Amino acid sequence: MRRATGFAVSWLLFGIGHIVSRPMLWWDWPVYPVYNWLMLASCGVQDWGGSGPWEVAND
Repeated sequence: MRRATGFAVSWLLFGIGHIVSRPMLWWDWPVYPVYNWLMLASCGVQDWGGSGPWEVAND
C-alpha cells in the first residue's frame, strides 16, 4: 500500500508542478517557489514510497 500511495502522490505532485511550470515562461520568480515546493515534495514522497517519476541520473 505504501508503494502504491507513494507512486500516485508523487506523480500527482509532479504533474501539478509541471502545470505550474508553464506560467514560469512569462512570470518566473513569483511562481518558482510553488513549483520548487511541488517538485521537492514529489521527490520526497517518492523516496518514502519507493516508486515515482524521478530516476537516478547516470553521469
